[in-house]
Amino acid sequence: MPLFIALGRATEAGKRRTLEGLAERHRRAVARAEDAGARVLASYALLGPYDYFTLLEAPDVETVARILIREAARGNVNYEIHPALPMDQFARLVGEEDAPAALRLRRSGRRGAAGNTAGKAEAEPARSSIRRQVRRVGRAAEPDAGTA
Repeated sequence: MPLFIALGRATEAGKRRTLEGLAERHRRAVARAEDAGARVLASYALLGPYDYFTLLEAPDVETVARILIREAARGNVNYEIHPALPMDQFARLVGEEDAPAALRLRRSGRRGAAGNTAGKAEAEPARSSIRRQVRRVGRAAEPDAGTA
């Protein structure tokens, strides 16, 4: 089942209520999430720009969004949702072995057919020529200042 990371920031009201029955409020929030079809795998309080970290397992992002929007409506915490992929799944998604040749990423420094390595100096002209083309297209669309 897909994994999601929820990063939460306490609202001003949530900060005032932090010490008031936090463990019980958290237990009820976990129960509500599980009733809505998700499973809370881990919850942590953080010291830094975020106040809370929750790792959820849910059928889809809509389920997690529904849960966290309802929790945020209670006024204590605002959340960000981040889908998470296990590293082996991510490696398969970006691996060249499974990707069609047309979709593979080119890397500088790889050996070409003649055994040469493509260095940074060779890659730079291609980038600058692309920039020139983009600038030309952008300028062609603008009206001439002398004709306005």
